[in-house]
Amino acid sequence: MGSPYSTQLHNTVSWLLSLIASGTYEELEAMYVAAKPDSRYIEQALMNYRPVHYTMPPDNELANLIYYIEAVRSPTQVPSWRVAIDLWTVEEGRSDLTLQVTIMDTGQALYDVLIDDLHVL
Repeated sequence: MGSPYSTQLHNTVSWLLSLIASGTYEELEAMYVAAKPDSRYIEQALMNYRPVHYTMPPDNELANLIYYIEAVRSPTQVPSWRVAIDLWTVEEGRSDLTLQVTIMDTGQALYDVLIDDLHVL
């Protein structure tokens, strides 16, 4: 299985972080795979962690926020990886809040994404 590091990964992570920065939580919720007590889990987790403003990182920092964790086998047999992404805030810059996702290469312009967790790393 190859590496997920590519322009495709950069663009996918940029898109995910833009959803967080713009407060587009409904689209993020649709990707969240864990059972959640209510439909606003991600929004509440972000807002309750610290009163900060999530924003896009500078372009030169984006690659530093992405951690390759491991290649995984998906049920559909497409190349897949678990990846951790640190968030970025106006107040602090790099946050200790991390979005953990599974990305799948389905041949589209962006990787398909499942959100596995949002936690302090």
